[in-house]
Amino acid sequence: MGRQPRIVTLLPAATEIVAALGRVEAIVGRSHECDYPPGVERLLVITKLRSQVSAVLHDRGGAIHATLTGLLEQALSIYEVDVKALAQLAPDVIVTQAQCAVCAIDIDSVVEALSEIATPRPRLVSMTATSLAGLLEDIGRIAEAIQSEHAAATLCESISQRMQGVTRRAAHAP
Repeated sequence: MGRQPRIVTLLPAATEIVAALGRVEAIVGRSHECDYPPGVERLLVITKLRSQVSAVLHDRGGAIHATLTGLLEQALSIYEVDVKALAQLAPDVIVTQAQCAVCAIDIDSVVEALSEIATPRPRLVSMTATSLAGLLEDIGRIAEAIQSEHAAATLCESISQRMQGVTRRAAHAP
C-alpha cells in the first residue's frame, strides 16, 4: 500500500466514519460542524455559513427564513467552501453528501469549489444513504476510497450484528 490518502470530511457523519475506519490521522480538513472525535477541532475548517446567513442568525424576525428561502430558490447552498484552504490542503479524497443543502455543504458547492483548484482533482465520495443498508454501502465506498476495506468489513459486520440484536430484542416488545 502506498502513502495514506489525505482526507477532507465535510459533514460530521463522514468524520466519524473515517475515524471508525481507523483513518482519523489522515483527515487534514473538516467542515465547521465536525467536532468529534476529540482532536478534529484542531484541523483546518474549510466550510462556513454564507455571509448572508451569518448576518441574520440572531434575528428574531423573519430574516432567517427569508434569507434561507432566497438562497435555496437560487439553488445556492447556505454554506460555502473556503477554496483557498481546500487548495492548500491538497486532499486526495473529499467525503461529502448529496442529501440536503440545508444540513451540510452540498456536493454541487464542492464540485464548484474544485473547479477553481488546479489538478490533481481529489476523489469525491458522496454519502447518499437513506437507510441503514445504505449507510453500510456508504461505509464501503468511503473505505475503498481511503484504503480501509478490511476495517470496513469489520465495522459493517459489527453494525450488522448490533442491528440483528436490536431486531431480536424488539421482536418480543409490545
